[in-house]
Amino acid sequence: MKLVAPVIAVLLLPMLLQDSSGSTSGVTNEVVGDENMQIYVVGLTEDIADEYKKGVNVEVVLKNTESDTRVFNPFFAKLVDSQGRKFNAAALVGTILPIRIASNDTLRGMLVFTVAPD
Repeated sequence: MKLVAPVIAVLLLPMLLQDSSGSTSGVTNEVVGDENMQIYVVGLTEDIADEYKKGVNVEVVLKNTESDTRVFNPFFAKLVDSQGRKFNAAALVGTILPIRIASNDTLRGMLVFTVAPD
């Protein structure tokens, strides 16, 4: 199974509000979000680690469209593949760490997921 094309990336963004989340189909150049946060998927790449695991790198741009500062925590980011399997972000491996994003500010970085091979 090729993960890049059929992947369904679900980025759960628990910010300051309980129901704060966003999801994307994983399509490059897709913008999703709500009135508080936008997620722009720049691209997806794969790294083969070994026969037991591989990495999926999701490059994103996050924009806080809310009037207040918001917290982004990559520990809650999830990736769901085309088979419905869910994978947590390897939060300390990516370039985005838990951070406060000021109103109307953007952050670009990489979320890394370790997934099971086909």
